[in-house]
Amino acid sequence: MSKDKLKMSRLLEDLDFRLKHIEDAILDHREILVKLVKQSNQVVNFLQQIDVEDMTDDFTGGLSILPDINETNSDKIKKLNELIEEYMTNKSDLLQFEKEIRKLKDKITPGMIGEA
Repeated sequence: MSKDKLKMSRLLEDLDFRLKHIEDAILDHREILVKLVKQSNQVVNFLQQIDVEDMTDDFTGGLSILPDINETNSDKIKKLNELIEEYMTNKSDLLQFEKEIRKLKDKITPGMIGEA
């Protein structure tokens, strides 16, 4: 029986040690939680002090900042549109030309003009 009592006493001591360790950990966690709550309260107080200015009135004009399209601008826009359309129509031709050049890359001599 003394062996059983010794075994039980060691188990109880081990359990006591583990419980004390858990209690210490809980106290540590509690301290951390208290610090976090204090910091959160400080952040909330700081954010409450910030004065937010309503700036939506500045944007009610919409696109009024953009310059008016006058004749010179509209001519430029028309020319740009024509160039874009021309590029889009010639795009497939340009891609085909690029493929041919890649095929004949080894036969092309830089700086040579006309037939050799």
